[in-house]
Amino acid sequence: MEIGRVLKKGGKILLLAVGSGYQKNIFPFSNLHITEDYLGRITVTDIQNLVESAELSLITIFQDFFKFTFANFESYFRFMDSIGALNKPFGYRTDISIEKKLLFLKEKTNIFNSTDLDNPFEVDGEYITVIAEKE
Repeated sequence: MEIGRVLKKGGKILLLAVGSGYQKNIFPFSNLHITEDYLGRITVTDIQNLVESAELSLITIFQDFFKFTFANFESYFRFMDSIGALNKPFGYRTDISIEKKLLFLKEKTNIFNSTDLDNPFEVDGEYITVIAEKE
């Protein structure tokens, strides 16, 4: 892993990743490889393995679980679009139409089946924070 190669001895790194619980109530997580998951989510075990494969020592790792509350589907859609999450499944291309993004959400999530789209709703969140060091 590149981090282990370029970090100097005694150097520390802070990593922040979206965990497997991030938006799990919208995008089901099936333990896909991080490059195959629609949102780039990773499990704690997988991130620990990445740190180990980079020949770094784990100082600390913790998970933060939280909830996003959106006023309605439109505000959720705008948020997802603004952070590039709706472009990731398309290789971060910027020419993807709103219609294509909506079709993707309809096909790959359960949001249209389980949510009244005009009312507020919650979305699960999880971030994993890692501090590691090269000894």
